[in-house]
Amino acid sequence: MDWWQIERTNTIRSGFSLTTMRNNYALYASNFIRDSSGQIIDIDQRYINTGGTLTRGIELDANVGGKLAGGQWNVHLNGNYLQTFRTKSFDSVPYSDNLVGTYDPYFNLPIKWKHTLDLSWHKGNWSHTLTQVYRGGYKDWQPPGIVNGYRPPDYAPKVKPYITYNYSFSYTGFKNLRATFGIRNLLNTDPPFTLRYLDDGDGAGWDARVADPRGRSFNLLVEYTFM
Repeated sequence: MDWWQIERTNTIRSGFSLTTMRNNYALYASNFIRDSSGQIIDIDQRYINTGGTLTRGIELDANVGGKLAGGQWNVHLNGNYLQTFRTKSFDSVPYSDNLVGTYDPYFNLPIKWKHTLDLSWHKGNWSHTLTQVYRGGYKDWQPPGIVNGYRPPDYAPKVKPYITYNYSFSYTGFKNLRATFGIRNLLNTDPPFTLRYLDDGDGAGWDARVADPRGRSFNLLVEYTFM
């Protein structure tokens, strides 16, 4: 079990709107270019190095195993508990409140708990593995209408946890060859619904940083070792 902390400073930022710059003039004063008379002649909206993130958490990795039905079993858990995720736009301002468990459009989603749990059994030339992939829920993004008080039917302020299962079995009874058949998303679980609609290459209703909308799929892997 490891406790970790990562602080990123002087990060690259862009996309400041004129409204944001005007409403926070003290922070952006150097970006307003003036002539000798004090008149604004240009506004610099290029990339700048400023601000950062502060992240803390606990990483857990555990294995336990034994004998079962003439074979060997093993349980492997790898999980991460996120304690702190704070951001700031400028080095001169304090960090934000703790954003763990809330939607963020720019970074990895600061999910409080996520893990991968493997249960495997091996006997002779056969091995089986069942994997649970868990991504905790979080407070969803709120569009302006909801921020201003509108509540659509069946509105849920939180995105549900995303839990999927994968299964695979392998056979090594052939000389120099290993064959593995797998089923991804065994239960054909749909991604949890989110109000996310930003055009980041995925689409409305689900978030690619957490979920996969493709459903159940099958794969076959054959590995041959040349001696």
